Amino acid sequence: MIDSLHIKNFRGFRDLSLSGLRSINIVVGKNASGKTALLEAIRVGLSGTPQALWQVNQSRMAGFPIPMGPSRESFENIWSSDFFNLDSSQTISFEFHDSSEHTAKLTIFYDTEKAITSIPEQPSASPSNISPLVFERVDFAGKESRLLATVQPQGHVQMDNGAELGMVSEFHTSYNPINGQQNAAFFSLLSINNREREIVEAMKEEFAPLIEDLMVLSPQNFPSLYVVVSGLKDKVPISLLSSGINKLFAILAAMVVRSGGVFLIDEIDNGFYYDRLESIWRILHKLSTKYHTQVFASTHSKECLHALSKVIKGQEKDFVLLRAEHDSNGSQITPIDGRFLESAIEHDFEVR
Repeated sequence: MIDSLHIKNFRGFRDLSLSGLRSINIVVGKNASGKTALLEAIRVGLSGTPQALWQVNQSRMAGFPIPMGPSRESFENIWSSDFFNLDSSQTISFEFHDSSEHTAKLTIFYDTEKAITSIPEQPSASPSNISPLVFERVDFAGKESRLLATVQPQGHVQMDNGAELGMVSEFHTSYNPINGQQNAAFFSLLSINNREREIVEAMKEEFAPLIEDLMVLSPQNFPSLYVVVSGLKDKVPISLLSSGINKLFAILAAMVVRSGGVFLIDEIDNGFYYDRLESIWRILHKLSTKYHTQVFASTHSKECLHALSKVIKGQEKDFVLLRAEHDSNGSQITPIDGRFLESAIEHDFEVR
């Protein structure tokens, strides 16, 4: 589990140190305060790969394509939003400390001394000297490595592959729909390991008497998760049954599959009717405790926080609220311990 972190020059964070993290970390704050950026920072920092940074940027930009034969300006534009105040002359850095007193580090910067001359596809264009974006890494075991995002002389963008830094993370963004193929793959993996029944029973209990069973089927050589629905003669793809049901399965499966890792979810309450929020928090806490999966979840919803307050009772040590605020110095995060959070919500103080 991550106990503390330090983020520097990433998105809206000039210099953020955050300690006292818990099993369940709830991120709140106004729009553009840094809620999503905090989740993205944890995802990128724990992965330490160019692909992870590219993926969070893709989520923001709704599938902006990799340019072919890019100029220096277009290559750097891919990553410009990742730097504080868009200043790419600075170095982005992440540092994580876990509960076993191990440390992982990542720094991201342009190496101007190793610029590559890219030959443009259009003969009329001039060649560009493109500096690679360097990912210098130290994993939780202390192993050092370096990955690059760069451009080959022929003009193709290349991103080096590498192992994550030690804690596998899963990130559900608010921008993209739930990945049906991943749901099917997760269910299959759980079935192979005889762990799927816990998820099935939780879904049946939460959506009784609608759901009777879950299974993966491939009617058109395309594996999908199907639901046995009470009163219907045919099984139904979970994605067609309900977006909330689809989302809850994705959450529960990720909690189990990413056992011992970190699960990040933006706007956790989206897609759920308010009267289900308490039971969803209870399931999350149960699985987090059983599988040692640390959760970072953002929300705007007061109803979601009131539902949470009923779950915190007696379990205060497992929860912390992370309140994001933004000013001229960038985004800052104020932790509110579970004990005080429970009281604040019960007395209707504004903690969002």
